[in-house]
Amino acid sequence: MRHWWALGSVMCQRIHRQAWDADTPMDTDARPVIACVYEMEIMAAESAIWTRTMMGASPDPKAYMAERAP
Repeated sequence: MRHWWALGSVMCQRIHRQAWDADTPMDTDARPVIACVYEMEIMAAESAIWTRTMMGASPDPKAYMAERAP
């Protein structure tokens, strides 16, 4: 796996990705972009909210929809 920055704010990644039943890997060479640095904090907040509200013993969709990123 390899990461690098493009255009000063876009994080890229080179990694082998392949579905279990696929004969060939996914085309990550043509589009290695992960996200813009400005989107990454929002994505992390969304992931934390999802984990906190939906991945426990009692998923709570209403709590998920009510939370907002700081």
